[in-house]
Amino acid sequence: MPARCRRSERPTVYLDQSTLSDAFSAMDALADDSRAAFQPLVTWVHEAAREANLCLSPAHILELSGWAHSDGDAMAAWLDGLDTVWLYPVQRLLQREDERLVREIAGLDPPSRIEPFAPSFLSLFEGTWTPEQLAEALAQPTIATAVRQTRSRPTDGRRSYMPRLHADIQRDRERAGNDRLSDSCRRDVLKDKRRLAIRKKANDAHLRLAAADPDYAAASASRSNLVDGFVHRVVADPAALPVDTVVRTLFRGFEEVTARRQPGSKRVQRDFGGSFDDFTHAAAGAAYCDVFTCDEVTAECLGGARERLGLSPPLFRRRGEPASCFIERLFAAWEAA
Repeated sequence: MPARCRRSERPTVYLDQSTLSDAFSAMDALADDSRAAFQPLVTWVHEAAREANLCLSPAHILELSGWAHSDGDAMAAWLDGLDTVWLYPVQRLLQREDERLVREIAGLDPPSRIEPFAPSFLSLFEGTWTPEQLAEALAQPTIATAVRQTRSRPTDGRRSYMPRLHADIQRDRERAGNDRLSDSCRRDVLKDKRRLAIRKKANDAHLRLAAADPDYAAASASRSNLVDGFVHRVVADPAALPVDTVVRTLFRGFEEVTARRQPGSKRVQRDFGGSFDDFTHAAAGAAYCDVFTCDEVTAECLGGARERLGLSPPLFRRRGEPASCFIERLFAAWEAA
């Protein structure tokens, strides 16, 4: 069974797909010197899985499903041999955060954070699999099975998502320039849109709870008071909704990082084609795990989001940096967690 419950007294580490791939490739008997340099990482990954909490999310499955079959299946089999802890899908984490905060504002729960770690592997896919897929997963509840099932689905255009978003952002910038909107006016517009989005999140959470939670329905809290309180908390305290904070920071950072890039260029396609998957990893792992790795662009987009949540900065391999230096920094962060 490729999952276990989180050990609350041990640190959590979330390795993005690239870091796990570096470790996996180092195990190849024919690995060249550049890949063999990651051998210490292999030993450490196995130790983290055995002694603490090595965390994965559905984003890992999604990425592996896009690999060549033999490579994806081989890495999935390796991960199946490790004791791993799973984070819920990002959308479910966002909804859980909203509902927890609404219940707190209604006076039903004390201040706390959600439990982002799933109790079992199969619970990740509740309500998303067909009866046939569920039967196969119950018969063979492995990462490899989930990768095969995900691979059979139509492509969802992940590699084109961020380049398209970049083009949309650039068009908005041009439109704002044509309309002669000042930067301060533009910031005010964005702030108003953000408050409307927060109000919608609060109202949606209220409706879900009222329909499914008898204790909440019986509390008969005023919807307007709940929504106003929710907005006030989220605006005043970024840590109130960790995943939401990370997601917003990522996309705001993406806008700034790509501001001077030419939409549709080969460089944008090359540099940001994988950013959707990178951001999906970060949305969960960066919000809740003690140690988090990512690529350089994602770290730049994250800015100080993790620090604002009381976590250590993201770790990434700098361009041209020897593997040994990155591994040394990773080990140091692990020791400090």
